[in-house]
Amino acid sequence: MSRRICLLVTAGILGLTALTPFGDIAAQDSETRRLGLEDYLDLETVSGPQISPDGSRIVYTRGWIDKQNDRRESSLWIMNSDGSRNRHLTEGSGARWSPDGTRLVFSGDDGEESRIYVRSLISGFTAPLTDGTKRDSAPAWSSDGSLIAFEGSRPTNGEIYVAEPGREPLAVTNEPARDLAPAWSPDGTQIAFESARDGNPEIYVMDADGSDTRRLTDSSEGDFSPAWSPDGSRIAFVSGRSGNGDIYTIAADGSDL
Repeated sequence: MSRRICLLVTAGILGLTALTPFGDIAAQDSETRRLGLEDYLDLETVSGPQISPDGSRIVYTRGWIDKQNDRRESSLWIMNSDGSRNRHLTEGSGARWSPDGTRLVFSGDDGEESRIYVRSLISGFTAPLTDGTKRDSAPAWSSDGSLIAFEGSRPTNGEIYVAEPGREPLAVTNEPARDLAPAWSPDGTQIAFESARDGNPEIYVMDADGSDTRRLTDSSEGDFSPAWSPDGSRIAFVSGRSGNGDIYTIAADGSDL
């Protein structure tokens, strides 16, 4: 089932990119030529495909450039896992499914700021989770769907927040460095994240309330983008320690890299 879905996601994205100006250029002009500014400004992209928990649907971000306002724009699209019923859902980016598949959490720009939204896929109702006074992004659901962790960026740094829909978000980090990429443990009790609080970006783990923060990695080249194994025993991450962007895993207690 997972292999089939991966192939369908790839086929769907390739099909969408074939509709971009790059596809048009290839079809209309067999000779190689330099892409110009107008080609770039007309380019649309697709990114971040997320498969629903039951495997029946895929949500993804579609991006383009607003020429009039000189800024990037994005919207969320949704389709069946076989590529059918591809349709616009709402404005925003970076959507993540709730564990029960009934809601999406995503970020949306409001001028110079961005906020986190929650959308019901049953009623279609969309509500802001944050007030947009800072740049909020990278939302992630807890395993039971009751809480959402996200990044809240200020002009000089960013913190990780935890919020329950309908309640004021709570900052669970407070450091002079940027804390990024929150990832819930499968049991919802811990959050892994990346932070440069000790100089280079490293992988940290803390309890869901922000207590008992501990650093797992130590690399002069930086470690990024933590992701938990399904059983919660290990964390995978990207590292530049070998000179390339490679994938490593480490035990949740920081041993066995």
